Amino acid sequence: MKSYLNIFVLLIIGSAHAKQNYSLSWRQDRVQKFVKEAIEENDVVAFTKSYCPYSHRARKALASAGIDFKHYDIDKMPDMRMIQDELQRITGARTVPRVFIHQKFYGGGTDTAQGVASGEVQSLVQGGKKE
Repeated sequence: MKSYLNIFVLLIIGSAHAKQNYSLSWRQDRVQKFVKEAIEENDVVAFTKSYCPYSHRARKALASAGIDFKHYDIDKMPDMRMIQDELQRITGARTVPRVFIHQKFYGGGTDTAQGVASGEVQSLVQGGKKE
């Protein structure tokens, strides 16, 4: 009887573990799809946090140059950590902001502000537009 109880407990634990792994895998797939689509569907996209001064700097620089861009405040999303993990996989860093221009990673807040000041960001945005 004791061995049947042990088998039953192992089945329950194994089932719960498999369900948890499936749920995690599903969430990771969903996050990867979100990040990929955000980058592909926007000429300029920034992954930011609402309270981050570097994120504010990047958004302000892009807006001041009249650049049409989309930004996502990931600190307001339930999967923020997973989004940062995906951004690290793509760009090599988890920090925000992460700014992409025509599907290519450009840089963070300081890079973006300096790029706008020099005109480099505007050139990249214009250069990648389809006529």
